[in-house]
Amino acid sequence: MGMRTNEARLLARDDVDLDEGVISIRQTKGEQQRYVAIHPTLAPILRQYDMKEEELYPGREYFFPSPRGEHLSNTWITDVFREMWNRNNASHATHTNYGTIMLLSTSTVGKTSGDRCSPTPFRRA
Repeated sequence: MGMRTNEARLLARDDVDLDEGVISIRQTKGEQQRYVAIHPTLAPILRQYDMKEEELYPGREYFFPSPRGEHLSNTWITDVFREMWNRNNASHATHTNYGTIMLLSTSTVGKTSGDRCSPTPFRRA
């Protein structure tokens, strides 16, 4: 079981329990809370992402924040996906690849500039 893009973009930071390896999805299509397990190989990546995002946006509300500290907009998600799709010419991309592209496009992990983490070129100011 996974999660919809809209569910991911609205995740509060408190919804992601990296110690227990569980994501609590409160804002679902059916409006019933559900849980998604975090794969053990994804947990360290999310932990590193979380630490870097906390450096950029201390005390942030959303797990995947916009530069203004709000949740990412549907427009942003669509624009980034389209850009990544075109860049990679991913005619064979699957639903799983979509999620990977979205995670990587919002991540600032490993993109450093001096002692601060720089947003990816897809982050909107």
